[in-house]
Amino acid sequence: SCAYSIHRMVAAGLPLKMLPGEWYGPTTAAHVIAALTSGHLEHSKQLTTHVASHGALCKHALHSLMGPDVLTSPDSLSHPLQITNAQSPPPTRWNTALLLILPLRLG
Repeated sequence: SCAYSIHRMVAAGLPLKMLPGEWYGPTTAAHVIAALTSGHLEHSKQLTTHVASHGALCKHALHSLMGPDVLTSPDSLSHPLQITNAQSPPPTRWNTALLLILPLRLG
């Protein structure tokens, strides 16, 4: 009944054409973890999972994932110590947590 067991990882890898016993590279493992997380928390919207394709992270993709209110605040992902214009709107709070996976193959 463990949501992230090896058996569930194998089952989540089948739609990705990965058979039991085959090596899961970083990208496949990232997508399997994302599938398990979304399936495990499908009734609870407390966590959003995003796999950054090709090691690139797009700011607008995060805005669309984190809720409709975030789209109105373009600086919501700015560094907290960044000096901003006094007339800019305050950053909008995200309505969910984010698990960001960057699949990188090293070596």
